[in-house]
Order: sequence, then C-alpha cells, then structure tokens
Amino acid sequence: MVRITIAIFFTFQLFIGETKSQDSQVDSLINCCYDLRHSDKTQSLSCCQQALKQEGSINIEKKATLYLNACAVYTINNNKDSSEWFINKAIELAEKNELDILNKCYYFKGQSLNIFGDIPGALLNFQKCIDLKETSSDKKICGECYFNVVQIFLREKRYDQVEKYLLESIPFLKENKLFEQLGTTYANLGSIYLESDFEKGKSYIDQSIECLETHGHDISFPLGELGLYYLKKGEYRRAKEVFLRSLKERSSGFNYYVQLNLAEVNGMLGKCDSALLHLNSAKKQVINSKARKRLEMDVYRAKSNVYSLCKQYKLAHEALEQHVMLKDSIRNAEIIETTSKYEAQYQKVKQDNKITELENTNIKASLELQTQRTYLYLIIMALVIFAALMFVLIVVNRAKKKTNEELRKQNRLIQSQKINAELKALTAQMNPHFISNFLSALYSYIDIIEDKDELKEYVLKFSKLSR
Repeated sequence: MVRITIAIFFTFQLFIGETKSQDSQVDSLINCCYDLRHSDKTQSLSCCQQALKQEGSINIEKKATLYLNACAVYTINNNKDSSEWFINKAIELAEKNELDILNKCYYFKGQSLNIFGDIPGALLNFQKCIDLKETSSDKKICGECYFNVVQIFLREKRYDQVEKYLLESIPFLKENKLFEQLGTTYANLGSIYLESDFEKGKSYIDQSIECLETHGHDISFPLGELGLYYLKKGEYRRAKEVFLRSLKERSSGFNYYVQLNLAEVNGMLGKCDSALLHLNSAKKQVINSKARKRLEMDVYRAKSNVYSLCKQYKLAHEALEQHVMLKDSIRNAEIIETTSKYEAQYQKVKQDNKITELENTNIKASLELQTQRTYLYLIIMALVIFAALMFVLIVVNRAKKKTNEELRKQNRLIQSQKINAELKALTAQMNPHFISNFLSALYSYIDIIEDKDELKEYVLKFSKLSR
C-alpha cells in the first residue's frame, strides 16, 4: 500500500513538473511573439505559430493573450484577415469568460482597424475600451485609448471632439496617476489653444512640462509644440531657445526633428554654419532608420532652404536635386511596392476564383450525382412497386382460380345431387306402375317360357333395378 502511495505521489509530481514546463514554454513563445513583432517579424511570426499549436493545453486567459499577440503580429505583417480573426476570437473568449483583459482586446482591435484605415471601427472599439475604465484593472490601456481617439480626431481636424476627449480624460489620468499620458494630454490641449488663445495654450504647455518633468518623463513633445508655434509666428529667437532646451532633453535619443527645426531657425537667423551643423547631425540620426530615404529627403530639402537663405544658390540647387532624386526614388519604390501589392492581390483573387470555380464544379458534380442517385432510387422504387403489384395480382389470380375451382366442384356436386334427387323422384314415381306391369308380364310369361333359369335371371335383374 505504501509503495502504491509513493508511486502515485511521484507520478503526480512528474505531471505537475511537465505541466509547469509546458506552461513556461508557452509563456516564452507568447513573449517572443509580442516582443519581436517590430525588430524581427519573421521570428515573431514563427513564435506565434508555435504557440498557437499548443493552444489546446493552456488556460483561457493565456489563450486570449496569445490571440491578442497574434493579432498584433499579423497587423504588423499587413495580414488583415488573420489579424481580424484572432482579435475577434480574443474578444469572444474575454466576453464569454468575463476576463479582465477585455479592454485590452478592444484597444488592440482599435489599433488594428486604425492601421488598416477603418476609422469608424477604430473609434467604436476605443470608445468600448474607455467605457470599461471604471471596472478594468489596467487603467493605462484606457489612457492609451483616450490618446488614440485624440490622435484620430486631430488627424481629421475635428478639434471640438479633440477638446472634449482631452478634458474628459484629465480627471481619469490624474486619479490613476498616469502622469506621462496626462502630460501629453496637456500638451495636446496647449497646441490647440496656442493659435486662438495664446495665454491659455501656454498655460497648458507649462502644465504639461511641469507634470512630465516632475515625474521624470521626456518633455520634448510640449517643447516641440511651443517651438513650432514660435517658428510659425516668426519669433525665431524664442523658437531657438525652446528647441535647444528640447535638444538638451533628448541629447541621447532620437532628436532628428529637433535638429531639423533648429536648422530652419538658424537659417532664418542667418547662422548658416550652425544650421548646416544641425542638418548633418539630423542626417546621422537616420543612417540606421528604416525610413532613411524619406528622412534624408527632408534633410536635403531643409539644406536647400538654408543654402537659399544664405544666398548659396548653387549648393541650394544641388541639395534640391538630391531632394528630388530621393523623392523620385521613393515614389518609384512606392509604385513598385503598390504594383507588387496589386499583383499579389490579383493573384490572390485569381486563386480565390479558381478555388470558387473548383468548388462550384464540385457542387455541380455533387448535384448531378445526387440527381442520378435520385433517379436510380426512383427507378428501383418503381421496380419494387411493380414487382409488388405483380405479386399481388398473381396471388389474387391464384386465389380467384382456386375459388372458381371450388365453386365448380360445388356446382358439379350440386348438379350430381340434383340429378340423383330427380332420378330418385322419378324412381319413386315410376315404381308402383313399373312393378305392377313387370309382375303382370312375368305372370303371363311363366306359361310361355320353358327355361326356368332364364325366368330366374329376369327376376334377379328386376330385383337389382328396383333396389
């Protein structure tokens, strides 16, 4: 008994160990799937597919998280159908099992639809995410949903909606101590009001800088908004001060746009060397960037403007030529990419049409086969019915013949009985006369006949006849 108990215990421990190991492997694949989605799409997709193969052995919440990550990966790989399928499965699991990641599911779907150009669908899902802000434990996601809604309305220049959502989000962000998002919200409000009400806009920008700086976040965004306002209004010295402060904040990060703005400001102030220095710094920032050509194109355009302001028209022309060449190169690349995309879509449609045609052919063949089977069944049924009818007719005919035969026998019997009865009746009627006549003849014949044996024979025959 003790040995059995020990064996069961070790088996149970082994099972738990295997389960934990499997869970750990799935967790690693899920993390790989999400973490590498930007840096290594191929590896990210591979991890995602490997994790999906083991989805049957993981719990509901991990499965929903896996579907979310798969949606993100397929969105980045421009696979709309797969992305939509996975996010809908994640939402279905979250709603059915009341998971806490439901707002995250709506956020992911909103992001995906926004990338694929379905703005109404994106806004609807971001709003669903916002509606869950009171019950969800992940408040940061709700803040991200506010941010994305604001960005969409800014892009569409619907500033009344931008202001509405920004003001609505401030108490929520303060309450949940989401200071980075709060600072960004103040900066967005400031950028809206700077044009119409500078003091109010500047107040929001200052609040943004204070909020972000106090909590150790990057303040380059509000500074950038303020600097662009000064640049637009022609207040170049103020703009330069703001951009230099922003550059100081982002000295170790990606400061490409700050360098471009500083180059433009220095060009306007006639400081060509400083402007070119900033442009060269901006160009170095884009060496390893995936959008290198497009960013370099902006650098050459800015160089052309700076050279033009500094009256170095030949260099301005050369920089402009470089800008145009890069622009044409990008356009050609975009045309090739678009052509390839359309070709791929055409091939996909063509393949889908072939598949549809094959399916239609199979359906048609199936219908024809079904029709032939139906006809065969009808023929068999007709034959069976005909055979049954013939059998019934034969049985009925035999029964009828048998009945007729019995009737004939009965008729013959009746006829025989009738004849016998008639004969008996006739015999009964004839007997007295016949006997009298016979006896009279026999009396007269006695004297005539000599042979007595012959007389005995007549008497015997009469006896038989009258019996």
